[in-house]
Amino acid sequence: IESYRPFDSISLIANTSGIDVVLDGHSHSIIIGDVYPNKEGKDVVLSSVGTKMENLGELIIDKDGKISTTLISTYDKQDQGILDVIKKEKDKLSVILSKEVCEVDFDLPMNDKDGIRLSRSRETTIGNFMTDAVRNHFESDIAIINAGSIRKGIDAGKVTYETLVDVNPFGDPMIMIKAKGQMILDALEFGAQATEAITSLDGNAVGEYGGMVVASGLKYTINTNIKSTITLDQNNLMTSIGENRRVSDVQVLQNGEYVDLDPEAYYTVSGCDYILTQNGDGNTAFDGAELVETSTYTFTDVMVEHITENNGIPEQYRNLEGRIIVR
Repeated sequence: IESYRPFDSISLIANTSGIDVVLDGHSHSIIIGDVYPNKEGKDVVLSSVGTKMENLGELIIDKDGKISTTLISTYDKQDQGILDVIKKEKDKLSVILSKEVCEVDFDLPMNDKDGIRLSRSRETTIGNFMTDAVRNHFESDIAIINAGSIRKGIDAGKVTYETLVDVNPFGDPMIMIKAKGQMILDALEFGAQATEAITSLDGNAVGEYGGMVVASGLKYTINTNIKSTITLDQNNLMTSIGENRRVSDVQVLQNGEYVDLDPEAYYTVSGCDYILTQNGDGNTAFDGAELVETSTYTFTDVMVEHITENNGIPEQYRNLEGRIIVR
């Protein structure tokens, strides 16, 4: 859907000046030396290397200052000294990553039994576990993360540090803010903009969105019969929400019971800085919220802490809890 297209390198070039060349490293696109006009109409060279390290981008500036780029997909030259340093560091890291945290006798998957990814369109047990770990660390009312933070589930068996790093490898710092209830409602509405009633079509996942909101201490319903009324600007930042909303029945956990969320009340909300203070995925709902606490803890840190305090991964994550209902 066009409105969900990210702010890409071509858009970057079109809206800036003073840049001669762009080497795009995160996009899944493969572009070799295309030329695009910048804000002033001057040519800018663009190469995009694809994903998962399938290429390296090479920039060449000749003696006359002419710029060209290419992609390197194979490289057979090796330096033994550098290889020795890499092996030494990998061996040191392996000791840490292989350390066992616990064992678990059930899966916490992000996919369904057919391999369809659900973590970006539905509640998952791995999402519940991650957000609970964040909320418990800060003792906040609510914890919120973007669904794109979930990169892998946890399989039954031995759980190591590497297992938890694979769940979220980014190392985003965890923080806590104080947010008005209406901000939380707006964040949920933003996250629900792509959700569909079905999860797959012709063997492919549908309704996925990395900005979907996964939460702890909160539950809500998404009505897919209502078309999203989110408005985005040219940078895909949310600017407004129409009267018709897809998200309803939002409740917050208080004293062990779910009660209706009050749009005028204030709640402590924990999560990674990406979504709470950096408008991650274009979610501007928390603009103006008070920053209450910062930390150096990452997702891995809070998950290890949660496991340690519970002497393992609790039984509650064996099954879904109805935190996100899709209709």
